[in-house]
Amino acid sequence: MNGFCPNCGKQIRPGAVFCGSCGTRLESGTQAPQQGYNAGQAYASQPAPKMQYGGGTAYGSGGYGGPGSIRTGVPARGWSDRVNDPRILAAMQKSRGISRIASIFFIPLPLLGFMIYSAVTDELEMGDAVKYGAIVSLIFLAFTLYSFRSSKKEKSYEGVVIDKRIQNAARRRGRSSGVDDNSREEYVTVVQTTTGEIKEIKDSWTAKTTAWQYLPLDARFRYHAGLHFPYELYDKAKAPCLYCVGCLKANPVEADSCSKCGLPLLK
Repeated sequence: MNGFCPNCGKQIRPGAVFCGSCGTRLESGTQAPQQGYNAGQAYASQPAPKMQYGGGTAYGSGGYGGPGSIRTGVPARGWSDRVNDPRILAAMQKSRGISRIASIFFIPLPLLGFMIYSAVTDELEMGDAVKYGAIVSLIFLAFTLYSFRSSKKEKSYEGVVIDKRIQNAARRRGRSSGVDDNSREEYVTVVQTTTGEIKEIKDSWTAKTTAWQYLPLDARFRYHAGLHFPYELYDKAKAPCLYCVGCLKANPVEADSCSKCGLPLLK
């Protein structure tokens, strides 16, 4: 049975999460025929995504924004000075603290688990349990330290979206079973920074808020390292919504603060 986009009516490729024509996110039950899909096909020639928030709609066409998409009372262009707002900085610091505490808490769990298993069964000697548990815990520790270090090195930048594509990660790694499976897909947004560097932002199909969906072709934006939703469009009057940088709640562009957590929106 053929599948069609409920928004624009275009035929949907197998296992699609977003409509390749208008960018609308599809329901999990929407299916398309399992033929004719070339994994890794570039979508640079496709129109920029059409995204919806409530009753408002913003269209992209070779860039973003279209007739009637500009809303009154919203700055047409410019960068927000709220990135350094004390409330946002405090929320991000608190979130990082909770994340680190949780990560540290999980480090000794493998060791404790092996020891408990050895104590209640006769299948594993306590010495072996300690050895195996320690190895796994050390792996957890190394991963945690690497994550902490990587987050500190992450830097903000400004750029423009120059290409978008969907690629099958399993095929790219040479481990494909020959079956199209969207759980293997990566949604890649290619950007060029103001310094000339080319970056690829890769999103999973399971993510609810993605650069691939939010940033249309030719969009000028800023990436704010350390924020939960780090993307800020330069032209907010044509943005489909404003995501909260803390809780990821989608808010109307006209809103001044997040309706869920109260943090200031980047506008």
